[in-house]
Amino acid sequence: MEVFHYHKAIVNTNYKLWHDTNCEFYHDFMHYHNRVTGFNDAYFARKNESFEHGHIVVGTFEVNYDNYEGFESRAGLSFPHLPPNQWYMIDLFPGMNFNLRGSALRCDVVTPLGPDKVMIEFRGLGLKRDTPEERQTRINHHNSIWGPFGRNLHEDLIGVQGQGTTMRPGSEARRVLHGRQENQTIHDENGMRHYYAEWGKWMNRLPSNPEMPYAEPALAAE
Repeated sequence: MEVFHYHKAIVNTNYKLWHDTNCEFYHDFMHYHNRVTGFNDAYFARKNESFEHGHIVVGTFEVNYDNYEGFESRAGLSFPHLPPNQWYMIDLFPGMNFNLRGSALRCDVVTPLGPDKVMIEFRGLGLKRDTPEERQTRINHHNSIWGPFGRNLHEDLIGVQGQGTTMRPGSEARRVLHGRQENQTIHDENGMRHYYAEWGKWMNRLPSNPEMPYAEPALAAE
């Protein structure tokens, strides 16, 4: 593979909140593009599976890009062994993400700059063997969704910035407390629970109450 795009964002939020956006997908309601191109039975049946050491794999489905005005199907260009218009994602604990939308691969690397500031580096990748025409197609597809002026990425950044703002001392709390358990399908919170459980082990802090030491979920339940 080969990097064809790079940009970064420095956001006033905690680094874990950015990783959250790649661990849960009910925030897709915030993305008009995702609702229009993907909210179908196959989307809601996607599996969000956790693996040892805090890693997560999000299963695929077929994205209907031509449902969005001005876009068209991306079936003509994909990655090896990946069916057309599919969408896979891998989250590596504690702050790396690989997001593959059929024709283009995005990689996020998170670097905490403080408890309330994070740098996120975004890279777009294609195949070294691409022809000039294929590479330009990948660049166009990548940037229309994930570039600095794309359809999705800025909405995620606005979301985590808002979360960071409401967590500052003296701010007015705006929180929704809920727990989604939906058989590890796409709007289940198992990815986030798995991530914070691993964080709790490393930090010896109870994720639900960081002032307390970590306890295994089974022991905590007792």
